[in-house]
Formats: sequence, structure tokens, C-alpha cells
Amino acid sequence: MRSGKLDFYSAPRGWFPWKPAADGNFHWIYLGNKKFDEPFFEETIHRRLSLEENSSFRENRSSAASLVSASQNVNAAEPAAFIFHVSRCGSTLLSQLLSEDPANIVLPEVPLFDDLLLRMHEKKNFGDISAEQLLTASIKLMCAKKNPEENSAFIKLDSWHIFHYAVLRKLYPRTPFVFLYRHPAEVIRSHARQAGMQMIPGLLPSSLTGIELTEEMLTNHRFYAGKMLERFFECFLRAKETDGNFFSADYADGIENAAFHLLRQCGAEPAAGLKERFTSRLLFHSKRPGEKFAAESSETGIDGFSERAAGLYEKVRATRDIYQRPLFS
Repeated sequence: MRSGKLDFYSAPRGWFPWKPAADGNFHWIYLGNKKFDEPFFEETIHRRLSLEENSSFRENRSSAASLVSASQNVNAAEPAAFIFHVSRCGSTLLSQLLSEDPANIVLPEVPLFDDLLLRMHEKKNFGDISAEQLLTASIKLMCAKKNPEENSAFIKLDSWHIFHYAVLRKLYPRTPFVFLYRHPAEVIRSHARQAGMQMIPGLLPSSLTGIELTEEMLTNHRFYAGKMLERFFECFLRAKETDGNFFSADYADGIENAAFHLLRQCGAEPAAGLKERFTSRLLFHSKRPGEKFAAESSETGIDGFSERAAGLYEKVRATRDIYQRPLFS
């Protein structure tokens, strides 16, 4: 139980930066020592809001400068890889499988990173502290080791973070990046059932996506989704031309293969018994772990909204390069 005012310059154990406050400071939240193993980081946050330590969250604030200072005092795992993806392509399952290894810290789509990346795009800083400084400091704080076993951190980004590739590569020049993708017809079909925010016209700025909205996009979301997938694939292909540390993995080749080979690609030897844990986890839905998994249709018929995206998908598929050995060889 907490007593007295916390000193966020010293990164108190179990506390993490949460979100910017209206006055330019940052809210912190107590998450304790529990492994971050929910499908999305927002779930980790919401399930711990009721803890007594979070009962007065307005008081749990620090300046941007103290957040950066706090990151210098934390024992953190180094990022082993950043995971980019096109959405609805198994990225949540990939992060869930990586979480099965006790040596891994997995950060699945941290909302604070969204805020800071958009600040970078808009060239908005926090006084004398840049959004870039805050992002690297926040990542380090989120990767704080909760036990001696943890030695690698995997950061799963949002799908639209591919548009921030250049700044992320500048901040992490030697960290492996992986791009997870799926046939565009399957991705569009999934979003037609329940659209993610990145596939809703206007929710992301055109200055970021490079997509100028048209009347057709506003009235036909499938058309807009196809354009968004084109941009995702284009961004990866452009980066791949010069980045020898940016790998690709196709949903069609098996997410368990992607997880296993990503560990090997990052120089991590999979933990004993990991194959069995993977097999058990694959029986359940990636986003709803208590629900048995039922495979979706793999039909990939092309329509006018994904034809060009399908061509780009084939170009990306030709670059996939993390499947050098059989699974668990």
C-alpha cells in the first residue's frame, strides 16, 4: 500500500508512465510485478485501475523531465525487436506466444507510444523535452525487469506505426524490426466485420498516412482499407531496400513459426518446454484467451478494393526471410 507522495524521479518499482496530462505533465499508474500477458496493454491498464495505489491517479503525476530522469535509474531489458504489422494478421497471437517465454517482456500496443509518436509527427514537444526523448524513456521504463529471468523485450506496435518507421529506426538503429502481414483480401474481410480505427476514413491524419480522402473512400470503407494496406506494404518495401535488419513474416506460414524464428533471429534461445506452451496457447483465441480458437475462412478472392494491395503483398512475400529452419529444430 502506498503512503505519502511518490518520487517519480526514482522510478518507484511497479509504477509506469501512463498518459500525458492536460497541463503537460504525465500520469503514472501502478501495475505491480505481474507479467504483461494480456492481449493488449490497455487491458493491463484497465484491470489494475481498481488497485488502491491507483485510487488517486490525478496525484500520481510527474513532469516530462522527471519521466526522462526516472528512465536513467531503471534496470531494463533491451528491446529485442519491434513488431510492425498490417492488422488482423496474427500479431496479437505472436505477442501472446512470445509472452509464453518467461525471459520475455512483451509490450502489446502501448497507448502512450501512440500519443508520443503522433506528437513527433506534429512536431510538438513538452517544453524543453522532446517527444523522441520521452518515447525512448517510456520504452525503457516499460521494459523494467520485474524478475531476474527477464532479459529481452518485444514491442508490438500499432499497424499505423509503420508510418513512423524512419524515426523509430533512427532511435533504435541496431534493433531488429519485423513486419507481419497477411493476404489483403483476408485483412479487408476481417475489417468489414468489425473495422479497426486505422481503417476508418479520417481517424488518422492524411499528413501521416499519405492518403488524400475522396468521396468514394468516405462512402466505401472497403476501398479505404485497400488503400491503407497499399500504404502499409509500400512503406515496408521502401524500408527494406536499405534496411538489412528489417524482416518479414507471413500469417500464411504460421504464427508459431514466426514466433520461434523471431526469437532465434534476435539471438534468443527458446526456453525449455516452449513448444508445448505454444501448442497449448494456439488452442485459444488470440484476443479472447478464454475462448477456443475457430479458424476463419482462408478464401483470398480478389476484389477491386484489394487488387493492387494483392500485388504488393506478393512483392512483400518474396522478401520473407526468417524461415531458415523447421520449427523447433
